[in-house]
Amino acid sequence: MLSGGKTLDCDTPCNLQGNLITRTVDASGTTGTIDVDGDFIIENTYSDFTAPGSGATFTIAGGFRSDITSGSFDANGGTITFDAGTGTQDLNVASPITFYTLAVTSGSTLVETQAGDNVSITTIDNNGSIQKSQSVSGTGTKTFGLTGVEIEVTTHSGLSELQVEHVGSSHTGATSRIGNGQYWTITPTGLSLSFLHVYYPLSQPPIPWHYPSIMVI
Repeated sequence: MLSGGKTLDCDTPCNLQGNLITRTVDASGTTGTIDVDGDFIIENTYSDFTAPGSGATFTIAGGFRSDITSGSFDANGGTITFDAGTGTQDLNVASPITFYTLAVTSGSTLVETQAGDNVSITTIDNNGSIQKSQSVSGTGTKTFGLTGVEIEVTTHSGLSELQVEHVGSSHTGATSRIGNGQYWTITPTGLSLSFLHVYYPLSQPPIPWHYPSIMVI
């Protein structure tokens, strides 16, 4: 149990495996720190994990991997921050869990690696970028997890994969009208994409969904 201002500092991966005597980790103290410099891993399906509360600090510089099916993951109203600063951090969640607040710091890229949208959140604070790829074998709707994007593929042709990236800063080409502090990129494999753009005169009042924040590169 982590409480009373205690600190758990993992310079190497924190790995909660099945060979532990106890698989219950209660880090629900209102103060304290979990600082993971490597990967945070919950590999046992029966594990019960309670994250720190809103007054504590939980940071991960490596990846996050979990597969909890018979146990529980309690986000406990706190924030889990991915803070590699540079490079990518894998978010490999094999069965559904819910974060209360998930934060990505500037310079960090969080990559959802599972095809299923297994991560739910109450609040997201993305100051870096979040990526997810989906293979495409035919027509239909594809969802891209924490990026918040849903794409309907109406013509398959040679398209084999789509990658969506949600960047938590204004695009370098953004104007004052669309510089809303975030944008999305869509990168196809096997096929070029084209988008129709509808022009709305500047004399009309701005309607948010008429001014796309998606930049395709």
